Amino acid sequence: MRKKLFIVESSVIGPQYLSKAAAELDLESIFLTKLTNQEGDALKGLVNSNFIVCDTEDPKQLIDVISRFKKTEIAGVVTFLDSRLDLIAKICARLKVPGIDPAVLRLKDKGAVARLIPEYSPRTIEFHCDKIPFRKIDSLLKDNANGLIVKPRFLAGGKGFRWVRNRQDLNGLSQEIHKLPKGLKPHLMIAQTKAPGELVSFEGFVIEGNTTVIGVTGRRKIGSTESAFLFPYDEYLPKKSLDFCHEAINALVLRAHFRTGFFHTEFMVHQDGNVLIDCNFGRPGGANIAEILSSAFDLDPVTFYKNVLSIQLYGKPSIPALSWKKPPRRSLGIAYGVAASTRVLGIQGPKIFQSTHTMAVNRGANVPAMGASNWAWVGLLAGRPSQVLSDLYQLKILTERGSESPCYSME
Repeated sequence: MRKKLFIVESSVIGPQYLSKAAAELDLESIFLTKLTNQEGDALKGLVNSNFIVCDTEDPKQLIDVISRFKKTEIAGVVTFLDSRLDLIAKICARLKVPGIDPAVLRLKDKGAVARLIPEYSPRTIEFHCDKIPFRKIDSLLKDNANGLIVKPRFLAGGKGFRWVRNRQDLNGLSQEIHKLPKGLKPHLMIAQTKAPGELVSFEGFVIEGNTTVIGVTGRRKIGSTESAFLFPYDEYLPKKSLDFCHEAINALVLRAHFRTGFFHTEFMVHQDGNVLIDCNFGRPGGANIAEILSSAFDLDPVTFYKNVLSIQLYGKPSIPALSWKKPPRRSLGIAYGVAASTRVLGIQGPKIFQSTHTMAVNRGANVPAMGASNWAWVGLLAGRPSQVLSDLYQLKILTERGSESPCYSME
């Protein structure tokens, strides 16, 4: 009998790849999901997989479901959702099963990360949203011409993110935070100096404390919404910035005692200085970064996810180390949406996509404008740049307002 791998919820592209990847490791995948958390192709993939409906924000309920199975039947518990990482790390520790490194319990907290590696982090004030330290925040604001970033310490998907340029920008913060999902622990906040520069992320993994950086992704956003992912991007960064980012990642691994798992660590790089803004340890990058990396290294995404699961469950890669040494091909990811909030009825595009296309929302869903958060995506494309752009130029989004061109940005 195959052992059971419990996968808590799914990223927007995950189910179809994860089920096959688990099977290649001779494991039976069981998704634990609310279902109402899922949309688009991810929802289709889940309902065509083996799943159990439960409250995935309730640790007791998750433990009750998993504990129905004998300990000898359980291969591990994993998640690819940023908002569930610390919860699943706790469950893995509680049940004494592999999946998420226990160091994630500390690294998921953005305030704790700033305390752990202050020399690589923005200046930070931690506070409870019911007791906002306006005097301290005002003082920090006066010292930083770029303003401040205020966000939940357990931020996910850009929800609750706010750029504070003056005292007025803090008005209404408490009311806004109270509307956020409880899983993001929205009452626990940080204010950090806003760093100038360009957003990039370092993709890689750690095995027994040894770090492998797969490469750097260039990132483009519209407001708080991710919109473009360019890989590889290493050549566009000065050596000083590359060295700083490598040092920061190694310091995190060492000081947090992170032993095994993936990371997708975000930096702002600038000629006047670099800074780590999100450590994102415990999973590979979200959106369609797994497909982008697979395209760059000529891998099937199933092979990529098999490697992820093998590392997280067994501490052993299924892809040879030399595979990451060869020069990657240029690959592009686009996350697109609508310029103004509307009800999305569907899409029209090429009969056969040259790139990989993922529908991120259900047809008929009300979708916020690009810029609100990563819940504003209508769809995603990944592959060679020429293929992605060819498909993108043929796409039309059907809305209650009529047909619209996709809203995205590569600038």
